[in-house]
Amino acid sequence: MTPDTALALARRAVELAPDSAAARHALANALKSAGQLAEAIDAYHMAIAINPNFSEAWGNLGLAFHEAHNLPSAIFAFNALLKLTPNDPLAHNALANALRDQGHYQAALDSYHRALALRPNYAIAHNNLGKLLHDLGRLPQAIEHYHLAIAADPNRSEPYQNLGIAFEKLGQTQQAIDMYRKALARGVTAPEARYHMAALIGSDAPDAAPTAHILQLFNPFAETFDDRLSKLHYQTPQLLLNALLAATGHMNSDPALRGDGAPHGNAGPWLTPASLDIIDLGCGTGLCAPLLKPFAKTLLGVDLSPNMIEKARQRNLYTSLITADLLPTLHAHPNFFDLAIAADVLVYFGDLAPLFTATHAALRPNALFAFSVESSPDDTDFALRPTRRYTHSEPYLRRLAAHHHFQILSLTPGTLREESAHPVPGLIAILRKK
Repeated sequence: MTPDTALALARRAVELAPDSAAARHALANALKSAGQLAEAIDAYHMAIAINPNFSEAWGNLGLAFHEAHNLPSAIFAFNALLKLTPNDPLAHNALANALRDQGHYQAALDSYHRALALRPNYAIAHNNLGKLLHDLGRLPQAIEHYHLAIAADPNRSEPYQNLGIAFEKLGQTQQAIDMYRKALARGVTAPEARYHMAALIGSDAPDAAPTAHILQLFNPFAETFDDRLSKLHYQTPQLLLNALLAATGHMNSDPALRGDGAPHGNAGPWLTPASLDIIDLGCGTGLCAPLLKPFAKTLLGVDLSPNMIEKARQRNLYTSLITADLLPTLHAHPNFFDLAIAADVLVYFGDLAPLFTATHAALRPNALFAFSVESSPDDTDFALRPTRRYTHSEPYLRRLAAHHHFQILSLTPGTLREESAHPVPGLIAILRKK
């Protein structure tokens, strides 16, 4: 049965029995399966209004809120479920997941332990607890729970993958590779395992970092992200602004590109106050926003991590913020922006062609694309390093620019930050859409 058919049948059942909590719940499930999350949440609420003790509806409501990144509401729903079913290990695990993503780490640990006290061989909870302990720097305990997850269910791929990550942190590279291979041998698509193994063996790299890896990398560290980068002497946003000022100084002196002050003519004014529609790609916690805001008529921030978006929101500098993938967001805004900026974002893409295509389509004529990359040590187009970041070569960027109808205004080397007390070399690019 297709999702559309299931949804039509569920709507018909509600028409026939509008006061049935079960019918409303079935409709909510069908809406959720069809990707209509807001409507599903409304339908779960209707089912609960009819039957406040409908435990399954409370649980599914919590899952829907979690998927919608409404973590406080998810936590409320899971707590309501646990009042009805206090001995449900799945409910404790679901609550722990929401608490973890909200940053309530001790409460999440307590909930995972309650789940495991109720079901000691609960593989998913062992793996989830291992990941949280891993993120908290408690690696030996994390490894113990990964092993318990494997003992409980040897066919799950994720605990092997997580053990691989843990062994890497311990410097045990071959053991890590063995774990990644075991994850892949589970017969389940495991893009993260392929990605991690490619970084270690130096071949077969995917075209981009897996979404799940990006979320696991950034969501837990949103609160401390700015402090971490400060300790690494991170300076990419300032390098990009300096390059933009230099490039647009030339553009403002060129009558063909100046636009004669028109807000959105063939070129438009460059870096004049409140004049530009800007998109901050992979905005993170918003470190570029203070530098961009003076020039922005509108400033849109986009990032995959909801926790990073929430930290960016607290700056109160963006016109709007979206938790989303970059490519669909760019495709949804054709011929819209005067400036697209990507600070320390392209390091999570290997093949940059799709991003160049999408960015070109989202920019107005003569608009600018400003970005940083980490430099390849040779002329290889791109390579995935053990750091899990891609490097790119200057010849590759020049070919991409020419192929996608960008003029290179500047392409200059710079030190982006430090890593293990060593400078990380990069390239700062300012391109103009032809």
